Amino acid sequence: MAPAREPWLSDPRGADTAQLLEQARALRTGDERVTAVREALETTVAAAAWTGPDAADFRETWRACSAQPS
Repeated sequence: MAPAREPWLSDPRGADTAQLLEQARALRTGDERVTAVREALETTVAAAAWTGPDAADFRETWRACSAQPS
């Protein structure tokens, strides 16, 4: 017996527009939240009173990892 398939896999009519729009809104909201957290962390990392080679290494790693994709 073949495994059961998800109903949306066998529906030839296409996507549910309302669900796609809701997903787009959720993704946009998530992106805005992640951006806000990243920006807050950038400020915190830059303002930290931490010096020395470990601090410099951390800040460089942070800049590389937190850079927005182009």
